[in-house]
Amino acid sequence: MNHYLDLSSEAFPLWVKEFKPWEQGWFPILLVKEAQGWEENSLLDIIHSYVDTSLESIVISENRLLLLVSNKTFQFDPTHTNEITEFAFGLHDMLQTEWHEEIKIGIDQPAPQLGELLHRSRQLLEDGEWVRWMWDEIDIFSPWDHFLERLISLIPVDSLENLLEQQWSLDPEIEETVRIFLAENLNMSETARRLFIHRNTLQYRIDKVKQITGLDVKHFENAVLYKVKSLLLKRIGQNVQKHE
Repeated sequence: MNHYLDLSSEAFPLWVKEFKPWEQGWFPILLVKEAQGWEENSLLDIIHSYVDTSLESIVISENRLLLLVSNKTFQFDPTHTNEITEFAFGLHDMLQTEWHEEIKIGIDQPAPQLGELLHRSRQLLEDGEWVRWMWDEIDIFSPWDHFLERLISLIPVDSLENLLEQQWSLDPEIEETVRIFLAENLNMSETARRLFIHRNTLQYRIDKVKQITGLDVKHFENAVLYKVKSLLLKRIGQNVQKHE
C-alpha cells in the first residue's frame, strides 16, 4: 500500500504511529532518481533481496521514495556511521546492477523514537534537494557528510552570484580530474593511478586549471577555494557543460 507523507505536518500521520513497533529502532533511507514515477513493488522486491528486514515505503514525490527500515536485524550503532555508509554503498551497488535507472541514496542513523525518526527523515528530504545539482558527483549522502554542499544549499540562489568574483569554464575531462585529485587528498600518484594517466598528463591538467581559474589546486587553500567556487557555480546552474 502506498502512503504519502505530509511534509507540512509536525508529526507523522496516525497510520505511521500505529503501524510499527518504532521503539525497536528504525532508520530512514531516501531514494532519489531523475525520471518521474515509481515501479514501487518491483523496486521493493529487489531491495528486499538485499535488505532482509521489515521496512515501510512512503512515496514523497514522483522521484523521491522514503524507506523506513527496521534496525532489529542490522543492529547498527548510531555512532558507527562508517558502517551505515558502507551498507548504503552496498545497497547502491546492488541497485546499479539490478535496477534499470540510476538512483541516489540518502541514509541516516537509527532513531530510538518516532519523533526522532521523523526529524531524520526530514533532514534527508532536505538534502535530497541539493543532490539534484550534484547529480554526477554524488551516489550516497548523509547528514554527517558533504557539509559544504549542505551549507551552500541553504544560501538563496539570488545571493550566490554576488559571492563569485570570477566564473570559469573547464573542459569536463579536466573538471573530473580535479574532482578526483581533491577526493584523493591532493595526492598526485594516487590520482594518476585512479585515472589511468601518466603523472605528466596530470600535471598538465592541473597547470591548465591554474591558467584558467588562477588557483593552484596542489595547495590546500587554493584547493578549498576551488571546491567552494565550483559548488557555487553548480548551485546556480553554471556548470562547465552549460558554458561550452
